[in-house]
Formats: sequence, structure tokens, C-alpha cells
Amino acid sequence: MYNYIMKKLIVSIFIFFFATVNIGFTATDSATGEIRRGYLGTLPDLTQRFDKQRSELARPAFDNVETFRDKNELKPVPRDNPAYIDLIIKRQKISPYTKDINDAIPLVESMIEAINRDMNIQRFVARVNTFNDWMSYFKSKYKDRPEAYYISFQKLVEIDFQSHYLAAIKYESRLYNPYLPYSAEGAIYSPEAIRKQTSALLSELEKTLVILKEVN
Repeated sequence: MYNYIMKKLIVSIFIFFFATVNIGFTATDSATGEIRRGYLGTLPDLTQRFDKQRSELARPAFDNVETFRDKNELKPVPRDNPAYIDLIIKRQKISPYTKDINDAIPLVESMIEAINRDMNIQRFVARVNTFNDWMSYFKSKYKDRPEAYYISFQKLVEIDFQSHYLAAIKYESRLYNPYLPYSAEGAIYSPEAIRKQTSALLSELEKTLVILKEVN
């Protein structure tokens, strides 16, 4: 008996629940008499808000090309400013040694020109003296530094000695030639000896110039 009563109670609860759900989600259209099911309320219109947000995101920063190219918006490139050019081009910085080598190149070229043009003793000696004076600075600056072991440094030291020696004997030969025989001590002042020394120096100057121009 107890089981029978419990079964009827459960069935009654189920029927009541089903009827309640149906009532909440069904209605009869007053115009057509059609039974409509589902939510019958009013949903908010989301399209208007979405369209407004999309238009704001897609709006260009400038209304037209003319506004974008306004001279007040774009500043002229400072092409004449060395600091700007160095920054943009990233110009390679030159080491002090390379800068000194670049200064040596025209001095070496000037001695080659003096020999090739067979300049007189005074002009040749003047160019050699200019180079020798510069070499005094150069050797003093790098003699105790790693650059002293560079082949370019060593070649400059060699032609410094050779050019100084040749300039000396050329100058002295002009003074002593009338009084010295071309034998024993006087042999170094002979025209033939000077020609050989000049040819040897020219060869070394040209080799050194190639090396100097390869220094980075």
C-alpha cells in the first residue's frame, strides 16, 4: 500500500513539472491562433553596437593623402647633419692607426713622384725630410704598442731609414764629389751607386704603398 501511494506521488510531481515547463515556453498567437514555443520576450539589438565599434576600429589615422603628407606632420630629413648620417649609415669608425696610415700615404706618394720625375736634390730632400719628420711622430706613438708589429709599421720604418740615407748621400755628393775619388770612401757618392740606391728605394716605396692602401 505504501509503495502504491509513493508511485502515485512521484507520477503527480512529474506531470506537474512538465506542465509548468510547457506553460513557460508556449503561447498562442492572438492574430493567427498558432501555438508558439520558446522564449517570447524582446532580445536587445546588438548589431548597432557592433557596427559602431567596427567603424571606430577601421577609421584611418588621416582623412586623406594630403593630410598625411602635410609638411607640419613630417619633418625634413637632416641630410647635412653629420651625426644623423653617421647614425643612419652606421659609418665604420676609423681607428687612430688607420687614420695615421692614411696620412702617410700621400707622403709616400710624394717621394715616388719626386723619383719618377727626377726632381732636383733640393726638392727630393725636402720631401724626404717631411716624411722623416712625420715618421718621428709615428714611431714615437706606436713603438711600445701592438701596432709596432704590423707589417705596415715595419715597412714604414724601413723606407724611413732608406729615404733618409739616400737624401743624405745625394746632398753630400753634391758637396764632396769634386774632392773625393769614386773609390774607397768616395764610392758611395758615385752616380752609379746613387742610381742603385734610388732604384732600390723606389721599389720599396711602391711595395709599401700597396700595403698601406690595404690597411682597414
